[in-house]
Amino acid sequence: MIKSFKLKFYIHPLFVLLGVFMFIWGKGLIFLNYLVTICLHEAGHYMVAKRLGYRLNNFCLLPQGALLSGQEQFFSYTDEIKIALAGPMVNVLLCICTVSAWWICPIIYVYSETFAFCNLSTALFNFFPILPLDGGRIVLAFASSKKKRKVGIIFCNIFGFVSSGVLTALFVYSCFVSINPTFLIIAIFVIVGMVSSSKEFVYVNAFSKGVKQKLAGRGIKVKSVVINENASISKLIPLLSGHDYNIIYLSNDFFEITGVIHECEIERILEKFALSEPIKNCIK
Repeated sequence: MIKSFKLKFYIHPLFVLLGVFMFIWGKGLIFLNYLVTICLHEAGHYMVAKRLGYRLNNFCLLPQGALLSGQEQFFSYTDEIKIALAGPMVNVLLCICTVSAWWICPIIYVYSETFAFCNLSTALFNFFPILPLDGGRIVLAFASSKKKRKVGIIFCNIFGFVSSGVLTALFVYSCFVSINPTFLIIAIFVIVGMVSSSKEFVYVNAFSKGVKQKLAGRGIKVKSVVINENASISKLIPLLSGHDYNIIYLSNDFFEITGVIHECEIERILEKFALSEPIKNCIK
C-alpha cells in the first residue's frame, strides 16, 4: 500500500564524479546545461504520469541522466509509452523554442546554443532502445503488450551491449587520430544504466486504497465504466481514473449488466490476476 506522496531524491556517486571530471576538463558549463535539461526532461515524465493517475516517487541523478521511478507494477502499457515519450518531447519542444528565438533575437544565440544542443542530444539519446532510457521503456511496454516483458528486456540488453561495443571501438579508433574520451564515457554509462535497471523500473499507479483514501478526504468524483465481461484486465486499466472513484459494470454480449466491481476491489484484482485474465473471472 502506498503511504506517502513524498518525492525522494538520490544522487549516484558516478554522477558526482562525472561533474568533477567535466569541470576539470573545462566543460563545466556544458555539464550545468545538461543538468537543467535532464531535470526538465524528467519534469515532462512527472507531469504526464500525474495526469494519467500515476505517481513517480523516486528521483535519482545518474551519470547517464536522471531517473524517475516507482515501486509497484500496476500500470497500463499504453500509459507507460505515453509517459516515456513525454520526456524526449519536452526536450524537442525546448530545442525548437530556443532555435525559434534566435530568429527573433539573434544575440541570444551565443548564450543558448549549448542549451539547444543539450536538449536535442538528450532527446535523441533517450530514444535509444536501452534500459532505463525512454526508448528501452517504449520497447519494453510494446513487448509486454504483444508477447512477454522478458522479450523486451532481452532485446534492450542486446542492443545495449552492441552499442557499448561500437562506442568502445570508436574510442579505440580515436586514440590513433584525435583522442575523444566521450565515446568511452558514453559506453560506460550505457553499461551502468543496464546494470542499474536490472531491478525493473516501473510506474506507480494511484489505484491503491491508501492513495484514494487520502484523495477522498477532499472529496472525489465517481467514474462509471461499462465493459464486456470477456475483456481482459489489460483492456480495463486504461479506462480507470487515478483521481476518481471507479465503478466498473460488466456486461454480456447482449449489453446486459452481469456484475459490478467497485474501487476497493481493483487493488485486489491487480495483485491477484494476470493482465490477460478475463474480467469475469476476477469477480467473486
